[in-house]
Amino acid sequence: MHPWTTNKSTQIVPHGKDTAIQGELYMSFELGDKSWKLTASDGQRGPSRYSVHAGDTAAVLDCVRRAKARCRLEPQAKVHLL
Repeated sequence: MHPWTTNKSTQIVPHGKDTAIQGELYMSFELGDKSWKLTASDGQRGPSRYSVHAGDTAAVLDCVRRAKARCRLEPQAKVHLL
């Protein structure tokens, strides 16, 4: 198979290559006493919603990582807090 294939919308898609997108992630927080609600999107897809225990910053970072992966963003993509 050729390393590049054209799909139906005539975009060239590499096979076997990292297909992460260079974009940015937008997040909002609702901070409660017992839990924090996070919403994240790249502006192209519908928002992802997460809930973590209040103060669990490691869980927040994991939500950021998962949201970036869902949006196929680079790990170093900028995160904007709204």
